[in-house]
Parts: sequence; C-alpha cells; structure tokens
Amino acid sequence: MALCAGIYRDWRPRVREHNSPAVAVVLAAGAGTRLGAAQSRIPKPLTNLLGVPLLNRALRSVQAAGIERAVVVAGYRAELVEAQARAAAASLGLQVTVVTNPRWMTGNGSSLLAAAPHVPSRSIVVMADHLTPPAFLRLLVESTEDTAGLLVVDSNPDTVHDLDDATKVRLTGSRIAAIGKQLQTFDAVDTGAFLFDHRIFEALRTASAAGHDELSAAVQRLADDGLMHAVPSDGSFWCDIDTPEDLAFASRALEHEQLRAIAASPEQAALVGK
Repeated sequence: MALCAGIYRDWRPRVREHNSPAVAVVLAAGAGTRLGAAQSRIPKPLTNLLGVPLLNRALRSVQAAGIERAVVVAGYRAELVEAQARAAAASLGLQVTVVTNPRWMTGNGSSLLAAAPHVPSRSIVVMADHLTPPAFLRLLVESTEDTAGLLVVDSNPDTVHDLDDATKVRLTGSRIAAIGKQLQTFDAVDTGAFLFDHRIFEALRTASAAGHDELSAAVQRLADDGLMHAVPSDGSFWCDIDTPEDLAFASRALEHEQLRAIAASPEQAALVGK
C-alpha cells in the first residue's frame, strides 16, 4: 500500500547553490509487478498519475530543486524508459544520461551501482516510483553534515499510510543506527530521498558480494560505520507507489493538495497537478 505523508509544498525552481550536487540519480528500472504494470508491458516508471508519468514527476522534482543533470537507470523495457526520460528532460531543460542495468531484477542497489561511472563524488538519489517533493532534495543539498550518506526521513511514522510496508529507520541522535522493513523499534520512516558520496559504491559492492543487492543493505553497512545520517523532512507530502490502491490513494491526495494550492498560488496548483 502507499506510503504517503505530509503536506505538499512549494514546487517553484530555485537556483542551485555553488556546492550543491550537480547530478541526481533516478532509479527507474522496475517492472511494477505489484502495480500490474508488468502485465500490461508498461514499465513502472511510465505509469501515469493524474495523466503524468511517475518518471516525469521525479525528473521535475530534480529540476525544481535546482539540479542540472539526471542519470536515469532503466531496466525493464529500457528502451521505453530511455525515450520517456529523454523527452521529459528536454522539456525541463535537464541534461540526462540513461544507463541500462542488466541486473535490475536483483534489487535497486544494483541499479545505483550501474550509475557509478556516470556520477561525481556526491549525488542525489531518488526513486522513480516515489513522489518526492523538491523540498526534500533542497534539504539534502543544503545540509552541512559531513558524512558518506544522508537520508530524508519522516519523523512522524503515525502519519505514514500503510506503515507496515514502510522501510523503518532507527536513530541515535541524527545518526542512522539501523534501517529495514522488519525493524520492531524505530524512530522514523525512509522517504527514498538520499545524498551519497563515493563511499556508497564500495558499500554496494560489499553488500552485493554477500548476496544483498538492495540499497538498504548498503545503507546499513554505512550506518554500521557511523557514516549515515538522517535529515528530518519538512512535512511536505511524499508517497511510495507500489500497488493500484497506492496509485488511487496518491491521486486523491494530489487532487486534495491541488485544491489547497489553488488558494495559495495558481502557479503552485498547476505544478502539483501536472
């Protein structure tokens, strides 16, 4: 079910700070089996939400956060994802590199590892099947924490829809001590918005060698070394979309937020809904 929480906030683009990561990796390799996309041969990132593909929404958040280039990692029906990514990036004025992960079925960690040759020492990482507000990416960009990895977390688990399916996070201060879906004691929820330096790739290789190709396994390895920190979300609306029920929930939520935004700004309302 959908993991959704928060209030939708400002989508207006901002100028990138000088020391901000210039690249965002968008993990867009999934088939969408639970969503039913695979049965229709539509890659999950191309699933429409209120008439807009999820991949377009992810790229729009990247652009609105002031990031100049995206690396999109495709897998299932990669040719369709690549065509959509290039068209969307062109419309947004983003530079884009598309990478195909032949091991996409093993886990999302393998997709991030496939992007390694195409990213600098620091990069944002987002999921194409998440609605990630630009505000989360700005929080990462503006953080002064000196560490291998940052994760925006929702510190109000009680407001997260379908908490059982969420990836939980246990904290020690701002440091991430543990991450995983099965955590029994936790303080926050993983929103799927990260910033990493080059050390994530060694953690991914080590985790993969041990038979774990999920990104969370590599994040846990960094956490074990005291190198993963949490950035609390600002309360902006976010959502993870895995099933038809999730898609319907997200549609209702966005329609509600668009109505809320109309009162504040017609420009913001248009960005929320399209």
